[in-house]
Amino acid sequence: MSAPTTHDPLVVNTKDGAVWQRRAVTADGRGLYAVAGACSCPEYLMATLAELAEHGIAGSAYALPVPVGSVRSPLEQALDELAGVSLSLWEEEQDTARLRLALASAQRGRRELRARVAALLAERHETNEALSDVTVAIRERDASPLTVFRASHDSIVMGLYTTAAEARKHCETVVRREYTDADCKVSLWWREDEDTVDQPQDGEAELYEHVKPNNFDGRGYTSRTGYVITPVEVAASYDEEADE
Repeated sequence: MSAPTTHDPLVVNTKDGAVWQRRAVTADGRGLYAVAGACSCPEYLMATLAELAEHGIAGSAYALPVPVGSVRSPLEQALDELAGVSLSLWEEEQDTARLRLALASAQRGRRELRARVAALLAERHETNEALSDVTVAIRERDASPLTVFRASHDSIVMGLYTTAAEARKHCETVVRREYTDADCKVSLWWREDEDTVDQPQDGEAELYEHVKPNNFDGRGYTSRTGYVITPVEVAASYDEEADE
């Protein structure tokens, strides 16, 4: 059996200012009204449209009013879409800016490495020339063989010195330039060859470092620096028998 229907309005305003909303329909198709806002009301307390007419009907409606703001205009919808597109573009610009910054940093680091390699190669060339000059001078003086100390880093010659102390000073100064007191504490020491540990000036020695960052609670780390001092004997003249 189908539910009863009615042609009575959904909302009725009476002249006393009350608003009535249709809550039920009788079997003969008459609408039953209760005061709008009431959570529940039994049907025997509801009023029919004829009963409401006795109080005077000021107005009626066959549908509930649409809440303000529930229907957005095309302009408002377009503005929302434009705001979404603008946000997406801004996010893409931020990503692009971060990528550009990372690329610039990488390029700067590569330029610095190239400059350092070029400086080392130039220094090596100057050192080789200096070594050649020392050899020529000794030969010209026809003096006895001379021992010089070669300061080097990973087979790249940094300089030649007449004393081991000056050669070590050169290496230590270069290493300390790589750190700042504000960042860490650095300790340096030399490890001599086992055969010449009692006479370090006569043997090869390698520089070690211990680095402890200021914001690090551990003991830090110890590593080889790659800087080596090697005694080199420079002959005053060519010895044919020694060459054999």
